[in-house]
Amino acid sequence: MKLNQYKELAINTMKEMPHSEQQVHLTLGINGEFLSEVAPILSGGTINKGHLEEELGDVMWYVGCYAKINDLELRAYPTPPIDSVGKIIGDFTEASKKEWVYGKEFSNKKKEQYIQQIVFWINHICNQFSIDFANMLALNIEKLQKRFPNKFDADKAINKDSASEEKLFNKNEV
Repeated sequence: MKLNQYKELAINTMKEMPHSEQQVHLTLGINGEFLSEVAPILSGGTINKGHLEEELGDVMWYVGCYAKINDLELRAYPTPPIDSVGKIIGDFTEASKKEWVYGKEFSNKKKEQYIQQIVFWINHICNQFSIDFANMLALNIEKLQKRFPNKFDADKAINKDSASEEKLFNKNEV
């Protein structure tokens, strides 16, 4: 699946809310999903590849929706970023906070650079663990379309059928 196709499909599963709330939701989602879900998988001993693939797909959902609502080009940064993915996500979150709270400008060009650097790192992590990036995107959309066949539903988000969703992802340990 291509990234621009992905962001068009991802946005269909997002809760409708004002743009400012979407900004906060998606920024915190990128940060939280990576730090609370992906980072612990990467820092553990044995890595469950399917679980990693699912969580990276969830980070990409936040990234794709963020790119869509801000009309950003969704692609990987053309050269390896100097900073780690954690530093990039932290800087992105901090710049977002300063925009919301202090009114400091955070240009779409700068937002796009951060988003593209995050995509670069997600793709890099996929490559490190032999996860097909395009397939991961497709599986994430399939999972969300099964959960939200028509549109976002808070009850289905809270009471998801995790067992059914896990079957989409190959749970091989590496």
